Amino acid sequence: MDEPPVRAGHPRESSEVVQGKVMARLARREVLRKQNPPMLWVVLHEACLRTSVGGREVMAAQLAHLLQAAEAPGVDFQVIPFSAGAVAAHLFPFTLLTFDTAPTVLYAGDPQGGKLYRSADMVASFSQNYDRLRAHTLAPDDSLALIAQVRKEHLS
Repeated sequence: MDEPPVRAGHPRESSEVVQGKVMARLARREVLRKQNPPMLWVVLHEACLRTSVGGREVMAAQLAHLLQAAEAPGVDFQVIPFSAGAVAAHLFPFTLLTFDTAPTVLYAGDPQGGKLYRSADMVASFSQNYDRLRAHTLAPDDSLALIAQVRKEHLS
């Protein structure tokens, strides 16, 4: 199992810890392959597409994976272009989990891992941040076109 991109974020961890992180990521990805997968709406910054992690071939493969994932119903990607400036650049990665029969919860990542928040105030604050991020993104089709363009750049 290839670990270099994960290793870059955890250079002092043992191989076992890094492999555990890789396996956890692969397991989370399986959720989208279920019979009735959840909707997934991802907002990412153009820097995620252009910062080479693992080399050109790895980046091209990762971007191809995003394009393939976007073909599934209920999966949307939107890119915040460099031209949008520093929009909420101070935020750590976060996920809003919305449910039909339960309140929305927040999972916020940080360098040590992450934490689940159920506080209505905290969820509302990050929901506003998410709305602000989306206001600065390219449209979904334009975002996919940019992902495809950057993939080609990694291949050339």
